[in-house]
Amino acid sequence: MLRNLKEDEKSFRKAVEEETLESLLFPTITELFDNLVEAHSTTFDWIFRHHTEAEIQTGNLKTMSNFPKWLEDGAVIYWISGKAACGKSTLMKYICTNTQTRCCLQKWANSSPIETHLYVASFYFWMSGTREQKSQLGLMKTLLYGVLKQNPKLIPVAFPIQWSTKYTGKLENENSSVVSQLPHSFSSLCLILSSGISFSERGTWSLSQLQTGFGSLLQQDHIPLKLCLFIDGLDEYEGDEHEIAELFGEISRSLYVKFCVSSRLHLVFQDAFQGLAGQRLEDLTYPDIERYVTDNLQHDPRMQRLAIIEPEETPKLIREIVTYADGVFLWVKLVVVSLLKGLGNHDQISDLRSRLNSLPRDLEQLYQLMILRVDESYRNEASRIFQLVATAAEKIPDNWYSVCPLTILGLALAEEKDLNMVITAHVNCLSLHEANSLCEMMRHRVTTGCGGLLEVQRPLSDQNLNWTL
Repeated sequence: MLRNLKEDEKSFRKAVEEETLESLLFPTITELFDNLVEAHSTTFDWIFRHHTEAEIQTGNLKTMSNFPKWLEDGAVIYWISGKAACGKSTLMKYICTNTQTRCCLQKWANSSPIETHLYVASFYFWMSGTREQKSQLGLMKTLLYGVLKQNPKLIPVAFPIQWSTKYTGKLENENSSVVSQLPHSFSSLCLILSSGISFSERGTWSLSQLQTGFGSLLQQDHIPLKLCLFIDGLDEYEGDEHEIAELFGEISRSLYVKFCVSSRLHLVFQDAFQGLAGQRLEDLTYPDIERYVTDNLQHDPRMQRLAIIEPEETPKLIREIVTYADGVFLWVKLVVVSLLKGLGNHDQISDLRSRLNSLPRDLEQLYQLMILRVDESYRNEASRIFQLVATAAEKIPDNWYSVCPLTILGLALAEEKDLNMVITAHVNCLSLHEANSLCEMMRHRVTTGCGGLLEVQRPLSDQNLNWTL
């Protein structure tokens, strides 16, 4: 009887584990991850390179990353930032699927004085996706499913009430010999628990239930664990960005969790993750984009034939493509597809250059989406700023030297509501401190209100007054 009870009990536990995991699933839980293209060969290899002593001493770290060190030590947050379509999601997928990631993380887990289990989970926000793909509800479901799937023994730890209710309910529904052989006191307990709070058969969870369960995982000490989370696209979250930034601020208080996040350079995330480990992606992707263009164009037999005819213009065209891309992988991919089509039509280098110059570098559809996501309260100001910057960049006929990027100080003065102050003010009316404060305020307004379509470029001098747009 005891042997049968033990086997039945194991069967019940297994069934409850499977039903709980099933209740956390939703149809699009891996859709975005599955649809992300794989990184081009050797692209992003630099992310796992350790700094050498010589590089550290000489400060030659521009093409380096401190990512392996972050994986191995106790730092909590690593922030991958960059422009829209610069390859952040592709990099995150590359990291999550690379065996080196778990190897480095295992060193972090092994640093504990007691045996600790390592768990890794990921989530990809997607503004154009389903409700779960852009909400905290989907985030919590995905992370909990990812962790509990790796170790189902954590399910009753995360959801003790739901587990007890489901377990005792299954005992009753089965109407097996197990229930009849249980002590009366335990049978009574089953009835009490089965009337408790539970998730529905369709797997409907409330956000508070999921948050409580996730918090329980981080606070429990029954099963020693260390948890690393990879969260892509914080700027794709449908709610308040302050809210999602604060959520990870709360999670970061746990000693047993660390997370790598990616997003565009929104002011909220700059403030939340300032001074922490991380990398601005477009600072490091120039060689990757160059390699991608070279492998797809310069190694094409038709392009090689053109290179024999025009040996100087061919590599020049390659450099132009890489330079125009400005770190945006999506733009490069579309351009390469178009140029390969031109090669199929037996275009010459001059034809390819004309094709390149005719392509919009602003990825119109992408940027339309970005501008539509600008908060309505900022749209009038954004429109005014765009027009000021565009007007400043207009050239006087037959005089290309008249084109000059608008400085952040120039934009701040152009936005000044008191026209008399701007027009009649004497030279050097502002102190350096006042001018820098004005520039800093204008930079925040551009970052906040222009949807990432306008960026402040810092020159080598890195002085506020010289920043251009």
